[in-house]
Amino acid sequence: MTPFTTIGGDEFVVVVPQPDEPAARAFGAALRDTARRSGRYTVSVGITFIQRPDRSAIAAADRALYE
Repeated sequence: MTPFTTIGGDEFVVVVPQPDEPAARAFGAALRDTARRSGRYTVSVGITFIQRPDRSAIAAADRALYE
């Protein structure tokens, strides 16, 4: 099971234990495509890899939205 949590407003975090980059990108693309097919939602995905969770991980993922 992949845990989802909201971090405020319309922003969510998905924690995927020990992913590799291709798997993380595929997960993000699948999530985005599912939302697009719904016709009601749009999704932007930012990916970051961390060793220990802290607030800087969220900031890094947020920056990745614009890369």
